[in-house]
Amino acid sequence: MRRWDVKQWFRVEPAERPWVLLMSGASFFLTAANVLLWILLQTLLIKRAGVEWFPAFYIISSFAILLGAWLSSRLFARLRSNAQSLVFGSAALLGSIAVALTQHLITDQSSIGVVLAYLGAGLVVNSACLVVANDKLSVLAGDVFNTEQLQRVQPMITSVAVVSSALAGVVLAGFSESVPAAALFSLVAVFILLALPFLTVSRSSQQPPRSSPRPHHRKACVLDCATCSPM
Repeated sequence: MRRWDVKQWFRVEPAERPWVLLMSGASFFLTAANVLLWILLQTLLIKRAGVEWFPAFYIISSFAILLGAWLSSRLFARLRSNAQSLVFGSAALLGSIAVALTQHLITDQSSIGVVLAYLGAGLVVNSACLVVANDKLSVLAGDVFNTEQLQRVQPMITSVAVVSSALAGVVLAGFSESVPAAALFSLVAVFILLALPFLTVSRSSQQPPRSSPRPHHRKACVLDCATCSPM
């Protein structure tokens, strides 16, 4: 009977494991924050404004996401990698505090303008953070792994994001009735802050886990050179 080996199933080399853990952790918390915030914003709109505003929500969210992506791309294109980590950390911290605290200012008596302004601000902050985070993960993966390694580790990182989405839905379903909405918005802030250590790790002090040439490749090269040598 063939033994089931976890290492064979995951196919991750020892030198690759820290980087897979780094990217998987960032993907896990960022995806959880994104899913949770998106659902909470929709719920807030339906509860305070009514279902008739739901089509407008998707129109507003599209423009808000475009605005957040444009602002983040313009800002971080002018900064170096280390400065990007610092600015992203500061922006995520401020955005987390804003997401956690601003919800307390919205009451049942708030006008529709206040609710829509909060929804737009939340979407802009969320999209800006996610665009920068995804860009950093993509650049990091391209710098650390070669093509063959990416084919092996990318499905695992993507699977972590799927699991994170499911867990965020379970958390929201389990605590929506017993936990106030303000606490759930604070949980979004916690997820964003938990992603920061994974995103701000610098790769300058570590060697990327590039695979060394295989022995039979080197042997074939030697034989070819010996065959082609005029001596």
